[in-house]
Amino acid sequence: MEYLEPREGYDRFARDYRKEYTHLDSFDWEKARPLLWEAIDSVCNATSGSAAPALLDAGCGDGRVLGRVQRHLKERDFSAELWGWDLSPGMLKAAVARLEDGPRLVCRDIEDPVGGKEAPVQRFSLVWAFFVLVHLTDTTLFFSSLRAAMADKGTIILNNIPQKEGFQVKYAGKGFVIEYYHHEDAEITEALEKSGWTVDLTQAGEWSTLIKAHVTP
Repeated sequence: MEYLEPREGYDRFARDYRKEYTHLDSFDWEKARPLLWEAIDSVCNATSGSAAPALLDAGCGDGRVLGRVQRHLKERDFSAELWGWDLSPGMLKAAVARLEDGPRLVCRDIEDPVGGKEAPVQRFSLVWAFFVLVHLTDTTLFFSSLRAAMADKGTIILNNIPQKEGFQVKYAGKGFVIEYYHHEDAEITEALEKSGWTVDLTQAGEWSTLIKAHVTP
């Protein structure tokens, strides 16, 4: 079986990624959705009457979650500046094709998206990262990098998948596995705390663990 780095693997997988939505949702979306909606509503209500908050999907892929966030914002009549970062140009191209109203999509090294450089002008009030940690070798670097781009009271919501076997996908009739890494929940919470975050919630399920944290003052 061929193993590919995430950038190349997701570039190949981008065309068919949408076919996996049902499988991906089965891990934890029913529990993640109310957690994410609550956080979005809280941020948008807190900034009502002022500048629209900046919200980031770190590892946005083809816009699976961003599209749902767009619909939620529209239903709630909220304004927000939506961003999506991903390391795969192919996935971002797919996101552009399917998302309405144009979230700002940027190709970045997702393990170190700020790259040690000056933090982006945008200060994100909320960031979510689903099915991302499994592809990272250094989660502390990832959390530290995101911390540099957050607003003072910023929040992060993510899931951790205890992936001990690779997810096999096909391209041009050939199977391959996108490189993956196993992280224990305790490792993730420790990495968050080392990186300037305070963990608020750890919700373990059958197939994944949802974690919510806020910027440590």
